Amino acid sequence: MHGHGSERGRGSGARPPCGNGSGHARGAAQPTAAVIASQSVKTTSVGGARGYDGAKQLRGRKRHLLVGTLGLVLKAKVHAADLQDRAAVPQMLDKIQEDCPQVGHVWADRGYTGSGKTWIETALGWTVEIVRHPPPARGEWRPIGDVNDLATLRFAWVRIPPAPQAVPGRTPETVGRGAHVQ
Repeated sequence: MHGHGSERGRGSGARPPCGNGSGHARGAAQPTAAVIASQSVKTTSVGGARGYDGAKQLRGRKRHLLVGTLGLVLKAKVHAADLQDRAAVPQMLDKIQEDCPQVGHVWADRGYTGSGKTWIETALGWTVEIVRHPPPARGEWRPIGDVNDLATLRFAWVRIPPAPQAVPGRTPETVGRGAHVQ
């Protein structure tokens, strides 16, 4: 996508989206890390491959993007939505080292764990970091002061205590009967 516009500006000496450094006058920085992500998109029955993505519960196509740290799309691939992310990794990243030899680290979501992560590490020699979602907030905003008087009203973050931990061997039924674990 980005390469198309830059090819027009450079003429026949255009370089791939990652760039190999040749013919680049100013020596702009090239990405050494990237993010891989996918998105399922609902489509109509007109033309193209379609499939059912059980995780998103929609029928359509799935697009995978490899985006460099500079924000440019390094590679894009579209296929039927029924192909899991980890199974699409070899198709998505096929011949990527020819276009982007300097990339050595990739961030991915949990859909790429298992065989997808292993393939990236063994076939490409890249390091892979699986990004986790942040834990949900353990608190809430509560009003303090007179709710009817805006001059005295303020809000404070009140922490919710963590969920109680289960004690092994003790259930609510055994605690009520007086049973004790020795």
